[in-house]
Amino acid sequence: MKPYISIIIPAWNEEGSIEHTLRHLQDQVDLMYNPGMRIEIIVVDDGSCDKTYEAAWPWADKLIKHDRRCGKGAAMQSGVAEARGDLLLFLDADLRATAGRALVLIEPLLRHEADMAIAKLPPPRTKAGFGLVKGLARRGIRRLSGYETEAPLSGQRAVRADRLRELG
Repeated sequence: MKPYISIIIPAWNEEGSIEHTLRHLQDQVDLMYNPGMRIEIIVVDDGSCDKTYEAAWPWADKLIKHDRRCGKGAAMQSGVAEARGDLLLFLDADLRATAGRALVLIEPLLRHEADMAIAKLPPPRTKAGFGLVKGLARRGIRRLSGYETEAPLSGQRAVRADRLRELG
């Protein structure tokens, strides 16, 4: 049986980019469609003050709206609570055209080579101010697990739902 994939997109004040992101994602879903493959797109509007909810409406299979901003982690958890998929794919709402390449993240999971895959993005053209935080995250992961990661803070990641739920 083919896996069920839930794509979870937390969004906050992304009316300017969410439609582009979802359109490019939907184009990729349509291209890779094969019988038996089930995919749902879940958008979680984390208390936006703009028209993010309305912009996402035509593109999402499920749309969740927080009454107030709860943070990205809470938005991701709301998406997981509604997800039916065996595989979860988390994507940022502002990816635009690059969302059209996001489904490659599930390939190592489909081949049973990994329980989680994290996108490594190209380095920013300007300093984004995350160097200290990224280094701290990288060292913490290495210390706790022994695993050397290059992109500990990437918002683009795929994970097996059962493994994520085991973590609690």
